[in-house]
Amino acid sequence: MQAVLATSEETDLALLRIKQPCPNSAVLQMVTVPPAEGESVMLVSNPQGSRWKVTRGNVGMLWEFAGISTRLQITAAIRPGSSGGPVVNERGQVIGIAALHANSADDLNFAFPFKA
Repeated sequence: MQAVLATSEETDLALLRIKQPCPNSAVLQMVTVPPAEGESVMLVSNPQGSRWKVTRGNVGMLWEFAGISTRLQITAAIRPGSSGGPVVNERGQVIGIAALHANSADDLNFAFPFKA
């Protein structure tokens, strides 16, 4: 059985339930503790429909966006179409979901942090 458990238009995320994964899919584990600042991460994404990309970076600070929620700053590049991709630590555990790139002098990238 497949079902949509929850959606959020504000954050552009959905929580889905599937009975069993597709035959050629991998299941990633999620972390149970927040990542440490400076921890190495990788972002797996499919920007603008291109082939799968893996970009490396590090964890930055946790930012509080007033009226929205917190976002985890990462240095792994997020480009249009990368949002929704998993941000994983060196053990292959999901620490967050790619959310947005702020085109600024600081070239900031943010992920939704995973909370167990």
